[in-house]
Amino acid sequence: MFVTSPTLSMVFTALGVLAVACEFLRPGSVVPGVVGSLLLVFAAHSLYVNPPDWSLAWPWALGLLLPVALVLAFLFVTALRARRNKRLTIS
Repeated sequence: MFVTSPTLSMVFTALGVLAVACEFLRPGSVVPGVVGSLLLVFAAHSLYVNPPDWSLAWPWALGLLLPVALVLAFLFVTALRARRNKRLTIS
């Protein structure tokens, strides 16, 4: 079955997360939530049938954690600057 392809499982995961994020950003629209949930179920089934090779997981972890760390560092530096200059910020 085509759902067991590792490439499609990553595509389904990415599109499912994006669709669910769209549902959170604009609540009330039903289609992104339903489509995102179905894509995440397909991705979970694909990862269950064809488990990933964990020996090569560090580039994925680095690719996910590095942007999060950079955004948090940016927010921390921005908050320190705002406190030092005693300005109101949007947060």
